[in-house]
Amino acid sequence: MKDQVLLYREMCDVEKVQTLQRGMNYRLNPDYSVILMSQRTNAPYSDRIYNDGITIEYEGHDIPKINNEINPKEYNQSDLTSNGKLTQNGLFVKAIKGFKCGMKQAEIVRVYEKILSGIWSEKGFFKLIDYKYVSDGKRKVFRFILEETMVKFENNRIKERKLQSRTRVIPTKIKKEV
Repeated sequence: MKDQVLLYREMCDVEKVQTLQRGMNYRLNPDYSVILMSQRTNAPYSDRIYNDGITIEYEGHDIPKINNEINPKEYNQSDLTSNGKLTQNGLFVKAIKGFKCGMKQAEIVRVYEKILSGIWSEKGFFKLIDYKYVSDGKRKVFRFILEETMVKFENNRIKERKLQSRTRVIPTKIKKEV
């Protein structure tokens, strides 16, 4: 349910997983991917919801920490691991390229936003429609563009996808107070 406030454990139960640790989860469910976003001031990534209320810009993920010897924020985000496999960034980029060349439908992504420690809000379902690989002033990062969509489930499968505009956006600071 869109804009429903959930405890972390409830969010994991909805997704039928023990834990959700990664922010990007390509095909966590056979029908959709999951991202965990945050607009909090201390968030490690620069995620945002556009003023139109239906578009999200989500920052991709950093290289993994290795023995606390490197600071991932000093390195460009990558679409490949050191052994040549696709990272979560790479999987999302591949899905966008397939969509843009008409080979497949846009990837459906379920979005959750962190409100407070252990408290999340389900933002709903979005189509993964584009990405940019841009400088943030220090390094290159992926920015994934998602647009809200309405989905219909039947037998735990997505049956219908169509763009749905929101009638209102409940700002995160209001949710925090509630």
